[in-house]
Amino acid sequence: MAVRDAVAPRWALLLSLLACAPATTQDSDTDAAHVGVVVDVDAPDITIDDEFGTDVRVFVHLDHRGGPDAESFAVTAASLALDLAPVADLELAIPADHDPFAGLADGESVDLELRAHLDQTHETLGVCLDPDKVSSDEARFSVNLTLRIAPGANDDADAHTFEALAVVLHCSYTG
Repeated sequence: MAVRDAVAPRWALLLSLLACAPATTQDSDTDAAHVGVVVDVDAPDITIDDEFGTDVRVFVHLDHRGGPDAESFAVTAASLALDLAPVADLELAIPADHDPFAGLADGESVDLELRAHLDQTHETLGVCLDPDKVSSDEARFSVNLTLRIAPGANDDADAHTFEALAVVLHCSYTG
């Protein structure tokens, strides 16, 4: 009985604190913080061809969870790394044959595909030279990516940085 009596005041304190907590993160009358746009990035897909170079595809999912409407989306930095050393800057962009980013309101979500091409081949990168070693070559690659969404969760721009993303590697042999 004495243990229950000692624990009861702690529960009462916890419940009273929870009762004072706001039910939502959005409050237009105050400067309360908003979640903004949550960004998920799938493992970048890299195809290296022995003649035509390297194609990089990155699939990005944006989910708006409160705050001002996102009006712009940009890739501010992207690079391909091999053994964690930079190999090349990537000019990742939404392809011309896809709809451009048209904004994102609270509660909406969108999937984007970003693409880039590099002239590097199997020979210049030193990978995909042995079809039996593709999985070990795959483990050597990574992609670094920084995305900018404006306005951000609390009216300024939000930067989302992803470092050393593991990739899915495909080796293509056309020659």
